[in-house]
Amino acid sequence: MTVTFPDRLRSYFRESTVRGAMESGDKLQVKKPLFFRGAFTAQLLENGRRTYTSVAVVEDMRLTKWRCTCAEDLRSGDLCRHIAKLILHASDGGDFISDRYQSSVWRSVAFSLFSARKDPPDAAEDARDRMLRNLVMTQQEQDLVKRGSITPRVAFEASPWFLWSRERFVENPTLANVTLQRNTGQFFLRYGDIGVALTESAVEGVIDTAGVALLRVSRFEVREGMLAPTFRVEMTADRELKFVPMVIDWNGKARLRAGLERFGKWFFLDEAFATVAKAEPMFSDSSGKTQGLLFDSRPVAGLPYERETVIEEAGVLRFIEEHRETFATMRDDLVPDAIRNARPVRLDDEVLFEFASSANDLFDVRVSLRAGNEYVSAAEIAKARREGIRALNRGQIWIDVADSQFAWTDHMRIAGDGHMILTKLEYFRIRGSLRGKAVYQGPPELESMFRLFESVDTAGDAPSPADLGMDLYGYQQTGYRWLWNLQANDFGALLCDDMGLGKTHQAMAIICALSLRGARTLPYLIVCPTSLLDHWRDKLAQYAPAFTVDVHRGGGRQVRNEADIVVTSYGVIRSDLERFRRIRWDLVIADEIQAIKNKDTATHQALRAIERRAAIGLTGTPIENHAGELAALLDFVVPGYLPVGALEDGPMLRRLVKPFVLRRTKGQVLTELPPKIVDKRYCELLPDQLRLYKRVLDLRGRTLRDQIDSGRPLSYVH
Repeated sequence: MTVTFPDRLRSYFRESTVRGAMESGDKLQVKKPLFFRGAFTAQLLENGRRTYTSVAVVEDMRLTKWRCTCAEDLRSGDLCRHIAKLILHASDGGDFISDRYQSSVWRSVAFSLFSARKDPPDAAEDARDRMLRNLVMTQQEQDLVKRGSITPRVAFEASPWFLWSRERFVENPTLANVTLQRNTGQFFLRYGDIGVALTESAVEGVIDTAGVALLRVSRFEVREGMLAPTFRVEMTADRELKFVPMVIDWNGKARLRAGLERFGKWFFLDEAFATVAKAEPMFSDSSGKTQGLLFDSRPVAGLPYERETVIEEAGVLRFIEEHRETFATMRDDLVPDAIRNARPVRLDDEVLFEFASSANDLFDVRVSLRAGNEYVSAAEIAKARREGIRALNRGQIWIDVADSQFAWTDHMRIAGDGHMILTKLEYFRIRGSLRGKAVYQGPPELESMFRLFESVDTAGDAPSPADLGMDLYGYQQTGYRWLWNLQANDFGALLCDDMGLGKTHQAMAIICALSLRGARTLPYLIVCPTSLLDHWRDKLAQYAPAFTVDVHRGGGRQVRNEADIVVTSYGVIRSDLERFRRIRWDLVIADEIQAIKNKDTATHQALRAIERRAAIGLTGTPIENHAGELAALLDFVVPGYLPVGALEDGPMLRRLVKPFVLRRTKGQVLTELPPKIVDKRYCELLPDQLRLYKRVLDLRGRTLRDQIDSGRPLSYVH
């Protein structure tokens, strides 16, 4: 075998010295070699007669310290042949013996057993060990030793386990006749007649350092990458989704990962050491975004194969919905069918309203929601919400009962069979809360109540505008009939047509219709800005001449008891509230109702305090852009209607307000508007006005002439 000298250490010697050491053979023998980290020492027997003791320290392939008994003063570039021979022996033509020891089975096993605090073997320290240790220990390590606080490495190197492993390595560096054996569930490293019981980490160290060759010599199969990682999915008693780590072995058998004997990355099963194959993460969020439901998102990287993961109930439905494709590919024995073939349903398909009967404006109604090919009753959803269930599971169907559209069930008394006794307002609230398309079932005579929520253009039994002596355009008739249907059920409304589309006429038509039917005997109150008092007086005189009208401008006078209609301003209501609170009004019409859009103002609260059967608000100002203001106005005309939380759910708010808000723009009804009328009128100026007019013209003429004479640019004089 060709002997080589470490190239990076040649510069410390003369070339002849290196060559002589390499060719010395038995003339220069190495006796009692010893190493500690990168420090080496030995006795060098020269020509069988004289012995020298040499010491060398190698750090990062540099000789940092040296000593030999052949000479007191040895200098770099001219070190002795004894140190050269020591370097040759320690490197053995390749890596230094200390480096090979560090990566050896013996060192790995010894360190694992030392760390596990196993009983140390009998091993005697060489007297030279202390000298070598002092040469290579860092200053930091020495300081720690002085303070009684040492690192695990230093502690190990001072233990019998280190001495034992170094001795075994020197004796048998190639692991000749060394095997890994198993006896009654315990692994041993056996060499000769000696067996060392191994800990789990020691077994891993043996496999990692000795490699596959030792396992095969020991007659164990090696199946690297033959275990496929996966999960077993379970639903816990607390309705959580639990992912239990599993592996599929080479025979297709699913095994509980935590139940396998494990040594680091190696699993032992069926007399084989196997590792888990690399696999793409399962249940990863490829979008990198949180979905729109109100649940926590899982990590984008997916679930860890190594440990159990639990998805809390609040996140179960979102997780199932997001990962349906992954669940569908899993084996039947690893995931329940209800999850593997899960069908998350948002219940926005059909809503069945079963009307049974009515009495005294109360209705017996059963509500069910279509979920695939079956229906889920509101009673089931209410029960689930009471029990704190987030995701209602019926076979393969999953329902998010925490959905805001079901909040109304928390405040309703629902019988076990799902029937509820509802007022008209409660029915409207339920209809507006639910997203699905409403379907009617029940007696024909109750269907008109069902249709009231969605129909604007239903004539019902409203008196003809002609019978009222009013000529209304088509869109105005629609608004009038809409107001009539709501009034017939004691509901208020917000009529929000654009300015100039005749809100006043539609409101007057309702007053006339209510009086024509004789159903109402109480007076009507119209509240408007002060600037519109005369407008209302004139319109009522023109289109409702049969009514006694009192335009109340305040000033401390009493409201006329005999008046059919009282017209007043918001300011008077605020300052003279008690006079209006003494009267119960049949209908309150609030013109330019945006004046009370802030519910915290005194005007809003004063108007709310007036007792009335119903109220109608008129405004040409768009109100749909501010949910809070819309809610304040709707709460005036339909008190207590909007459920808690409606403002946070825009689509629900729009559904809820739909029956009570009607808005048409000029663009929508352009074809029904009358042609433009041009009315030119002339008037004579009074003498004083004529003189003022002539002075203005004269002043403008002089200024213009001055500009022309001066050559300045002409300017217009206002």
